[in-house]
Amino acid sequence: MLAELTAIAASLPFAGHHAAAVPYDRSIAARRDVLYHAFVYLRHILSDAAPRHQRLLPALEAILREPHRRFRRERRRVDTWRARRIDTAALRSIAEGREPLARAPRARLVPGLVGRDGAARIPATVVEHFARHDLDTPENRFVKAFLAQAIAILDAIARAFADDRALGRRVRSDLRWMRAALAPCLAASLWDEVGALHHIPAASTVLQRRRGYREIFHHSHKLRLGSRIPLDETRLHDLLELKDIADLYELWAYFTVVQAMSDVLGERPIAQSAYATTARQVTVPWAHHVRWSHGIEAFYNLSFSKSRSGRRHAYSVPLRPDIALWLPTPGSPRPRHDGGFELFDAKFKLRHVTAAFSDDEDDPDATATGESKRRFKREDLYKMHTYRDALPKVRSVRILYPGEEGRFFPAGDGAGGVGALPLRPGHPEDLDALAAVLTHALGRGGLSPSSSAAPRASSPADATLADRPP
Repeated sequence: MLAELTAIAASLPFAGHHAAAVPYDRSIAARRDVLYHAFVYLRHILSDAAPRHQRLLPALEAILREPHRRFRRERRRVDTWRARRIDTAALRSIAEGREPLARAPRARLVPGLVGRDGAARIPATVVEHFARHDLDTPENRFVKAFLAQAIAILDAIARAFADDRALGRRVRSDLRWMRAALAPCLAASLWDEVGALHHIPAASTVLQRRRGYREIFHHSHKLRLGSRIPLDETRLHDLLELKDIADLYELWAYFTVVQAMSDVLGERPIAQSAYATTARQVTVPWAHHVRWSHGIEAFYNLSFSKSRSGRRHAYSVPLRPDIALWLPTPGSPRPRHDGGFELFDAKFKLRHVTAAFSDDEDDPDATATGESKRRFKREDLYKMHTYRDALPKVRSVRILYPGEEGRFFPAGDGAGGVGALPLRPGHPEDLDALAAVLTHALGRGGLSPSSSAAPRASSPADATLADRPP
């Protein structure tokens, strides 16, 4: 489930206001990154918890001890008596009389350097060529820009968490020690001689190989890439603490329904609304929707209330089912208003029932085998009745839960009903059952599923527009 969610948006399982001690890494997976994630990565490489080869400070210290220099050849005009490096070009210029001469009355006469007054003449100045060490290299400019980027991240985080009383206290504490750690590097006199970066010297062998520079180059790439949390099986328990598992299951169920509908229709969605990206996290906002052709839409946490009209009207209290699938009436001139909803509510809970002691009078499997089954909770089914009875445009409502029993109770009017449907990650038979339900719903609504539906994708991310910026 987590692998499929991170395929949709790598930041979904991770939120800035939930803390847990899990590994953190950067990857090209995410299209939009979160400021807080860049801050966490920077905090990681500045801390002693990072492996030695990943720490930022030793790399910066190596650069300050022995910065990259290059020899720059320059020309300067100096007094003759101060010249130290006279090359053939300077001698030729003197011999050809292109240098200004000065009187040397006590100098020994040299042929060709005697003026009309009989006094000796020597060049007053000469052009000297020399090489000097220059610290203003593209590689040093790159490191200076990286430090500026790090400070910009810290400043932006300070503004983003200024009004946060809980997490903000910890963030401000982190900011203090991070700034203190970077302060000596920022105050180095080296940067006074280094200019602004105009292009990234990606082909530089210094950036790619030299100690200190190669680590900064690596960290810069990491900061520019997306965020991810390594899905190591031994750390999944810690990872689940980052967000409520019920919320993650709800998100996964939504995108799984989207995937199943795409398979049944044999087409990809033609549009989807944007994810909500903040300085702390990426989330799927309420009323997020995915749309296919013919006006079919899937909504996440769509609100129904008494104040709304049309398809989102509820005649009593406000309600917000987890997943709402809108199936318009075929051929209707108003596909956004004529049709009906199929609702699904994700419930990450179940009950273990031994068939011999089943309290379900209508249970067809109530035998004396003593076999235990994982089933839905009755109170959740009662909520499905609430949805169906209070929302005029709803046909059927089903629980999606990580159990084993699938049940459906048709209404007496023949227009849908309520039920429960198992939906577990890694169980293709559950996806087949979901596809069968959607196929039946399309047929009942007068819509035709594709006769050659696309094969089921391995991840619900494939059914969304995950390969486009949200």
